[in-house]
Amino acid sequence: MDDFGQQVERARAEHGVPVQARRLAEEFTDATLALLFPHFAEPAGDGASSVDEELSRLCGELYEFLVALGSDAADADRASSAFLAELPELQLALQDDAQATWEADPAANSVDEVLLAYPG
Repeated sequence: MDDFGQQVERARAEHGVPVQARRLAEEFTDATLALLFPHFAEPAGDGASSVDEELSRLCGELYEFLVALGSDAADADRASSAFLAELPELQLALQDDAQATWEADPAANSVDEVLLAYPG
């Protein structure tokens, strides 16, 4: 078992993507969906964050992810800012896709169902 453990440690050290990349990507995706669609947002409560706070947090998560992947700070900052600038267009494109899927699928009951239940 010691050889196997050392082999795994070596593989992780030599791997170009950080071990936490999947977790960071999932957190970023979840945060983006929560911002863009109320279906994925946490219920508003006493300590509910504002949209500006969500945008700031999302930008920070993307920045940290890019730095973890090896981007330098300036590139990560530029990419994070550019992503935030494109969010309105991304939301519109995703909403249009969901609408088109609903219209094309006779089994779909609503756009909300498509957003919540359809993969991709």
